[in-house]
Amino acid sequence: MNELYIVKHFLNKETYLKYRSLIKEDEVQGDTLILLKVLDEWYKNNTTEPSLDDLAYLAAIRLDKDKVQLLFRNLEQLELKESVLYYLNDLKRKRTLEELSLATYEASTGKNVDNKIQQLFLDLSSMVESKQDDDPFVKEDLDTILDDQLREPGFRWRLKTLNRMLGSLRGGDFGFFVARPETGKTTMLASEISHMATQLFKEDGPIIWFNNEEQSKKVKLRAYQASIGVTLQQLLSNPKKYQQEYIENTNDKILIYNNPTTNKRDVENICKRYKPSLVVFDQIDKVQGFSSDREDLRLGAIYQWARELAKEYNIPIIGVCQADGTAEDVQWLTMKHVSNSKTSKQAEADWIVGIGKLEDPAYSKVRYLSVMKNKLTGDADTEPMLRHGKMEVLIDPVIARYQDIA
Repeated sequence: MNELYIVKHFLNKETYLKYRSLIKEDEVQGDTLILLKVLDEWYKNNTTEPSLDDLAYLAAIRLDKDKVQLLFRNLEQLELKESVLYYLNDLKRKRTLEELSLATYEASTGKNVDNKIQQLFLDLSSMVESKQDDDPFVKEDLDTILDDQLREPGFRWRLKTLNRMLGSLRGGDFGFFVARPETGKTTMLASEISHMATQLFKEDGPIIWFNNEEQSKKVKLRAYQASIGVTLQQLLSNPKKYQQEYIENTNDKILIYNNPTTNKRDVENICKRYKPSLVVFDQIDKVQGFSSDREDLRLGAIYQWARELAKEYNIPIIGVCQADGTAEDVQWLTMKHVSNSKTSKQAEADWIVGIGKLEDPAYSKVRYLSVMKNKLTGDADTEPMLRHGKMEVLIDPVIARYQDIA
């Protein structure tokens, strides 16, 4: 979630008083933290609610003029969203549960905290009642829904082919690429993620890439190459120059998880801490912390969890998984090629794209993208005829990029 939404909601004094104490300083970063402190200062010295101009005046003392103008231009354009209040309510419930857990532990060690425990139970009960009283239905009008789902783009792809077929990735969208080994799955991620990073504002959360397929430093090199469009030899020729160019391109927003294994618990903790704008799993099937008697059900649980994670943080999540042996030397992959799955993986995804490859050396640079599933809204330039279409693209592994043909 863009943390500026919380700042915008905190212009309302009742909302500020109810939820401000939940936002810990180590959980927000940079400019957002400064704006929250500015709000604290305002409410400490004023009984009225601040306007954006009031906030901008106080922020100008702490930030340079250009940054203030950019921040408040973004704040002015943000519409208040009920999803932010749902997030804050859930956060309040989690904080109360944490306090209750600590209080019960203290009680077990002989401390007299009965009154505190009783009050926490009452707080929880009131939250449950309040949640039940909330209107669970969509109340936004058509114009607002169109803005949210169609007019305002999400993350755009580097490949125009994918923009034409799928359209933007928006908050809550979960999908995955499927391909055989040595087809170019990680190159696809590097090519697209490095482009999506350019679409983030400085105050936005990072892109977190959970890598358990290749060495993380190799993956970071791919990200450098794809972002700038250069070879490894070029990177070697002038590291300082390309380091600076990479940071300017991406705001250094791509965080690659440096661990040979990825555990469900670690992912949840990292998302809670960094509040990402986008999460990537390469490969998603290898996420640990799930078990079942049947492998397809275990994998289904991973994909269901990833989908729920996308909804919880209102972010897109991109996964990568293997195609089975029947996809070898196949142009156009279908759902039957998804490995170790009957329908459990496919059922959870909003979109699935297969990457096919022929073994013929004459076609070594050609990849075949087939949209197996597509429940995305799309954009104004998304072509209805290609929503479940098949398109050829080129791969240039030397610079870690894919390229359009048509």
